[in-house]
Amino acid sequence: MIKFSFQVSFSWGNRWFPRRKPSVSCKENNKKIAECAELAMEELSRRRAKSTIDNYQTALRSLLAYTRKDIRVEDINTALMEGYQRWLQMRGVSRNTSSCYMRSLRALLHHINPKADYKETFRSVFTGNEKTEKRAIREEEIMSLLPTSHLWGGESLPQHAYTNKPTPNPSQKEGDKKDSKRGEIGENSKKAAVERARDYFLFSYCAMGMPFIDLAFLRKAQVKNGYIEYRRHKTGQRIKVKIEPLMQQIINRYARENSYYLFPILSCSDERLAMREYERKRSKYNRLLGQLAKKTMLPHLTSYVARHSWASIAYSNNVALPIISKAMGHSSTQTTLVYISEINDHKIEEANKRMISPLLDRQRQNEATA
Repeated sequence: MIKFSFQVSFSWGNRWFPRRKPSVSCKENNKKIAECAELAMEELSRRRAKSTIDNYQTALRSLLAYTRKDIRVEDINTALMEGYQRWLQMRGVSRNTSSCYMRSLRALLHHINPKADYKETFRSVFTGNEKTEKRAIREEEIMSLLPTSHLWGGESLPQHAYTNKPTPNPSQKEGDKKDSKRGEIGENSKKAAVERARDYFLFSYCAMGMPFIDLAFLRKAQVKNGYIEYRRHKTGQRIKVKIEPLMQQIINRYARENSYYLFPILSCSDERLAMREYERKRSKYNRLLGQLAKKTMLPHLTSYVARHSWASIAYSNNVALPIISKAMGHSSTQTTLVYISEINDHKIEEANKRMISPLLDRQRQNEATA
């Protein structure tokens, strides 16, 4: 695997990137793709989102895993891309993920060599978006997750279970306390973990579909006067969310003193270390949501479902598309339509039915009098 020496430094509220003089010019022939990509991404980091740079790096690592060696920029051609696409398919990579890799590589090559035309190189590989399984769930299914009754046979978990702290019992001896602590945590930890995932899911939904990465990185300092103000990790868009009662209950449940973050998801304040920790916690969160879906008989639950569901339910409740788009931090309503395309088709059918209903009524009247 090719390791990039390129690094992005990140600090809360401001992004800054180290500048250094390029060590090689990629205008020369026979230059390797990894070396040229490093220089291109270093330059792009000053004007592109970190998520875009991450996409470029991921796509390039995938390509070099296929070639098993660093290759020259001029060796990237149609045959190589076709073989790479077949390799991805054999490894079970979805068409949309494969398309994302192809688009990222194409954009990266344009930055490396702006004068080159790569249309032919990517002509025969898939670079579109394939319609995927609907991620949203219905409003009634969201309501079924409300903590009116607990998930475990109606038995309520003690408050300390959410923080893995045992209930103090002054009458217990020290040795018995330790045994009790281990037993109690072992018994409740799995239950509490699933309920914690449920609470995060509900908070995300109530916070206008807040992505899990933004929820994980929320800081206490971002809570002011009954509102949460933050910037999306992906786009940098500023979002302001009013803290509703259910959200406040969840915040109170997981409140910790001497903590940098609002929720006990991350422990590292250093951005790069925290990002690694986040990747692990996101995987665990999705596994727990899978368990929650089975427990509640829901079709599926992932970290994306809360966001897609909020957009779809808002649209079905006649919230205007521009408002939904702004609430979700989208720069364009076209992005928002990806979340609600199926409902949008249904709305079009209803609109057409309303438009032609007078014509159909007149036809029925004519037939009745004929």
